[in-house]
Amino acid sequence: MAAEQTDAAEKDNISQQQAEFIQRMKDEAKHTLETLDVNFDTVAGLRSPPENPRFLVEIIDTFVAHSATVVARLESEINQPIPFYDDAVRDLLQLKGSSSSMGGGRVAAACLELRRACDDSDKQRCLESLKKVKDEYQTLRDTLIEISRMEKIILDKNVTLASSSSALN
Repeated sequence: MAAEQTDAAEKDNISQQQAEFIQRMKDEAKHTLETLDVNFDTVAGLRSPPENPRFLVEIIDTFVAHSATVVARLESEINQPIPFYDDAVRDLLQLKGSSSSMGGGRVAAACLELRRACDDSDKQRCLESLKKVKDEYQTLRDTLIEISRMEKIILDKNVTLASSSSALN
């Protein structure tokens, strides 16, 4: 019984930490473009524990893996002696869309800046804008990974509590 209460308290504590962390990321919007915007709330709101309790973790993991590949391709396309602007624009649209869907407004804005540089075939501006895209992506990635880490702890505590509860019955 004491272990069950400890697990419940830990779960509540992590849930509170996660909520505060997400709120801090949103509060940045009052000063700059936000690390997380309202689109993240939409994604997080889609998790429905009975059907798929790991939804948020899975969507974050998928986004991070896919986006890392797209960012690497962008870097390769822009760093060519003669950049592959059309390919870069295609990948930018993917990254901008997926980042926007995950609440990454700053990544989307950086992608737009890089798109303009690609449209102008300005390699130097592309290189500068690419650095900003990578920096903003890294910030979003780190934020989402931290949220996912906390979500995994909450899910583990839920499993432990459910197991303890069923053992008592």
